[in-house]
Amino acid sequence: MSGRAIIIIVVGIIVVSGIILYNIEAASVSITQNVNRFYSGREAQNIAQSGVNMALGQLSNDATWRTGFPSVNMLGGKASVSVYDSTWNGRQVIKILSVGIMNIGTASQEKDTSIAYLPKGFYPPGIKGLVTAQTDVGTLGSFVIDARNYTMSGTLVPGTGTVAISTTKAFDQDGSSLIGGTNLLGTDFAPSASPDTSILYQGVSPTNFPGTPDSVMGGADNGYPEGTLKALAKSGAGGGQYSANGSGITIPLRGVTYIESSYGGGMDGTGILVIHNSGKNAVYSTTSGTFKGILIVDDLVRVHSNVYGAIVILTKNPSSGNCLGNGSGGAYYSREAIYQSTGSLTLLGHRSSGAVLAWWE
Repeated sequence: MSGRAIIIIVVGIIVVSGIILYNIEAASVSITQNVNRFYSGREAQNIAQSGVNMALGQLSNDATWRTGFPSVNMLGGKASVSVYDSTWNGRQVIKILSVGIMNIGTASQEKDTSIAYLPKGFYPPGIKGLVTAQTDVGTLGSFVIDARNYTMSGTLVPGTGTVAISTTKAFDQDGSSLIGGTNLLGTDFAPSASPDTSILYQGVSPTNFPGTPDSVMGGADNGYPEGTLKALAKSGAGGGQYSANGSGITIPLRGVTYIESSYGGGMDGTGILVIHNSGKNAVYSTTSGTFKGILIVDDLVRVHSNVYGAIVILTKNPSSGNCLGNGSGGAYYSREAIYQSTGSLTLLGHRSSGAVLAWWE
């Protein structure tokens, strides 16, 4: 073989080897990029999931929270979390939308999204109207009972309210107190000194009227066997508080507040407030403040505060008379406040519906 042929063969081998090595390197780079992209995608997914979990934790403490987390650094990337009211399968829900991003602003940027739908709450079957009672109920002074439906911010939602009073006994309106509400036909009646009789249910059969705080929530059949609300308050979940004698309660109220004695003072906060003992003789009188949620009390008298939501009175034999309010306070029906207060419980995993209705990646 001539020298020229040998040179050609050697050069050919070098060229072919170069091509092979180049392809191997290119393949290696591509494999590395694919691996990096895969792990970046999984990290973006982890960030998105973490964003949903962060929102769940915040909502368990405050069911009204809708601020979200516009931009949070985590796991080497960022999460953007939105929280808002929505509908899912025709049901009112809270929607969490969390977007996780890795390698932001680069050619290898990766995004992933997690979406969760949460129950917005439920309507306790023990609530029969704005005021539910198994005793005589009376009003004096300039107290207002308005069972038209209001948002928690005080905006009227026409035609969606309820009756002002639902009692197994009688209602007595006196002084300059005013009564309003919405009848079964959806007709609103503004507060008046001469309320329409269609928003006053008197002498109602006591069948299915609640006798305990947990029965207000629907009892064992609805996930609230006796002692549930008290146990929630004692656990401190969602800001709940418990007191055997009324001492140590801090304002503003959140979650379930459960007091097993007579109690007087200001009322500020949200959630479910229970003033109840086994004798059903715990008296509650208020001096100021605004409460938004469900108030369950053995004996309620002299309300000088504002309540948005619903009131349930448990005693059949009030020890302090039957005057619900004799000052300038008021009770205003709010479906939103009711659903928010029960929603904070479902977010903690109570009631059979569970805390999360659906979760998509």
